[in-house]
Formats: sequence, C-alpha cells, structure tokens
Amino acid sequence: MNSRSAAQRRILLIGPLPSSAEVIGGTKVHFADTLRHLEGAGFDIAAISTTRPRANLPRWRQRANDAAAFFRVIRGILQHFRHVRLAFLNISVDSALVVEWRALTVA
Repeated sequence: MNSRSAAQRRILLIGPLPSSAEVIGGTKVHFADTLRHLEGAGFDIAAISTTRPRANLPRWRQRANDAAAFFRVIRGILQHFRHVRLAFLNISVDSALVVEWRALTVA
C-alpha cells in the first residue's frame, strides 16, 4: 500500500470506550464494535475516548470530569485532524440532545 492510500485509510473515532470500572451500555458497545470492525478491515484508527467517571460522584466532580473530557477530546482532535481522512463522532441521542440544548441556552 503506498503512502497516499495509507493516508486515505486513517480514521479518527471519537466516542465512549468501555472501561473496566463501569456498566457498559449500548453506545459503548456500538462504538467498541465499530472500532473492532474497522481495525479488522485494515483501517488505521485513532480513537479518542469520551468516557468519564460519573457514578456516585458529587455534581461538582461530575462537572469537573465533563470539562476534563471536553479538553481531552479537543486536544486529541487537534493532534490527529491533519493525519486522518475521516472523523467519526459517536454519541447517544440523549447526549446529542443535551449538547443541542446547551448550545441553544447559551445563544
């Protein structure tokens, strides 16, 4: 495979990766399956996890974890965006609605 075709097979995946300390839900299972299938098909994958601890934490700590995850994702995007052909964001419908609601309340 030449360097041009190799560059065309690089994908940035952004989404929730399962961790051993939590219950795995539908979005995490789907994202992990997508990652596994694309790697099996020979794609060069860069993955950025949006997973953060939330269970049994005070609200201020959840917000701090959300902020840390946000900056981790932005940093990862900035590191990888020049080297990938496609970026894929995997979030649940509930998360998408929260993002849109927050955007509307800020505007």
